[in-house]
Amino acid sequence: MNNANTEQQLLYWSAIRINDIIADWYRKESGATVFKTFAQWKTDGFNIKKGSKAFILWSRKRTATKGEETTSDNTGASENKGISYEFFPISYLFSDLQVEKTQEGGNHAN
Repeated sequence: MNNANTEQQLLYWSAIRINDIIADWYRKESGATVFKTFAQWKTDGFNIKKGSKAFILWSRKRTATKGEETTSDNTGASENKGISYEFFPISYLFSDLQVEKTQEGGNHAN
């Protein structure tokens, strides 16, 4: 943000996320345009090319609870006595340059 020359550049750099910076760099280096998970590519009818390495970004923030859930004997209502926390899981993505269309009748392992 110290290198911003205009107010528009300052707003851009103050709002950008680390995933945007990493993905933009990867797009420029490789020419990739679309990123999807393994499961998303499979659903869309594509196989990941053999030897392809996943591109790692952080996923959306998630909330989880660690601990016990207890049930009251009288009412049957459950009460959670665990610790709630938020985290950013890692997402493994493949680009449009790492996939090939599934051939009809093919039996591919991936």
